[in-house]
Amino acid sequence: QENEGRTSTGSEMQRTNRPAAMSWETVKIITGDTVKTLTAIDKNVQVATLGPSIHDAQYGLKEVLGETLYALLEAADPVADPTLGGDAGLTTLYDTYCKGVLAWRTKQFHMRDSWGGATRNGVHTKSGEDYNNVDARGLSMLEDRPKARADNRETELLRYLNNLADTDTIKIAWRTSV
Repeated sequence: QENEGRTSTGSEMQRTNRPAAMSWETVKIITGDTVKTLTAIDKNVQVATLGPSIHDAQYGLKEVLGETLYALLEAADPVADPTLGGDAGLTTLYDTYCKGVLAWRTKQFHMRDSWGGATRNGVHTKSGEDYNNVDARGLSMLEDRPKARADNRETELLRYLNNLADTDTIKIAWRTSV
């Protein structure tokens, strides 16, 4: 389903046929440096190369949390404000559960992105000096560990949400998601 996007020009609004950008695609709720710290990604990996994988991981988290709870988390802006506006519930949710899911899912997705890429001559594995290329089977094995770690943390996240009191604002936001 395509949403009708809007762009503003001066004081008037114009309709476009482009879908509206989803926040998980444009706003980061975890930094590349945090991902590198939590997952021990090599220090030489450029943070900018993690961007697409971060956004994909955020989409997955939005699917787990639902749009309502994800929007609350995003509005609290954990990158700019680690206290999430002083909201203890959101801080616990983010620091204890969401951050790990995001970091390990990002690493999982980044493995494939860093393994190969398209060039004008086709798709090739990437390599640098003093490194040996990993074949596709080896790559699958390397992806399995961060995937398992992300899956484990997602399971703990869901257990946490399910065990919250029915009157808890976090659980209400999760249960009433659009």
